[in-house]
Amino acid sequence: REKGGAIAAPQIGVPSRLIVYEDPPGEVNDLSSEERTLQRRTEPFGPKAIFNPRLRRPSNKTAVLWERNPCMPAYRALVERPISVQVMGTDPTGKPVDYRAVGWEARLV
Repeated sequence: REKGGAIAAPQIGVPSRLIVYEDPPGEVNDLSSEERTLQRRTEPFGPKAIFNPRLRRPSNKTAVLWERNPCMPAYRALVERPISVQVMGTDPTGKPVDYRAVGWEARLV
């Protein structure tokens, strides 16, 4: 099990439009303040699940950081991503969600 991160349903053989992501306290608290600043990780957050996710209005400002995929943990790459993005979809109870993901959360989704 990964200690935080994100995975999409098709990555584990589930034919659904679903993303699940989290940044648990243990993962964030183990970072130095310099790493937290660089990665824009301010506060930990529990697991979030979004069905039929739609990402809109990515910020023009980006950050380049090392990433790896839990499906291929031996490989890493520098990846440029926007530092914020609008996230829309449905939560597991069927309730619509619409929020701005910023920093590390934007990178995960």
